[in-house]
Amino acid sequence: MLDALLERLAADGLARPGGKMRTDSARVIAAVRDLSRLELAGESVRACLEALAVAAPGWREEASRRQVAEQSLPSDGSPS
Repeated sequence: MLDALLERLAADGLARPGGKMRTDSARVIAAVRDLSRLELAGESVRACLEALAVAAPGWREEASRRQVAEQSLPSDGSPS
């Protein structure tokens, strides 16, 4: 499993094969920062959706129905 992780890190340019990599390098710190921001954004969206589900319980079902209806229409917007 560690080998797979190292291969992925090397493919993404975060580690060099056979080389030593400092964990405090600017690229590693930036990657962790970006992942933290992404996680924060995802948690914010989740919290908003949960609050919306409490405030307007039928909203989620209506939005889902609209999305399914839009996806089932041909690209020109006419009914199939």
